[in-house]
Amino acid sequence: MGLWTVVVIVLVLVWGGALRDLLVSRGVLRDRTMRGQHARFTREDVRAAIENAVDGDREEWGWFLAYPIDNPYLESVRQRCSAIDIWERPYSEWLPKLEAILADLEKDTEARFGPLPR
Repeated sequence: MGLWTVVVIVLVLVWGGALRDLLVSRGVLRDRTMRGQHARFTREDVRAAIENAVDGDREEWGWFLAYPIDNPYLESVRQRCSAIDIWERPYSEWLPKLEAILADLEKDTEARFGPLPR
């Protein structure tokens, strides 16, 4: 292997690592990873996202609403949640709505799959 081949390989590896770091820092790779993880959300993940929103975790709520879920039932729950504006409305307006969605989630999925783990 010639010197120029080694130089090119080293430059490609260094530049490739820098490019990956740039994409991660800009959220591009994280976004793709989050989208894939989110698509596979389970009922426990959906319940946790709703409970965390009630507890004030708005960042997780934003991620929860950002991407569709593969499971049609859980996607319908996510869509119901997306109709609730927790950023602009007072807590007293949206809390009962989220609690009702959470109760429906537990009741519906319990009938299909058994109780949610606590």
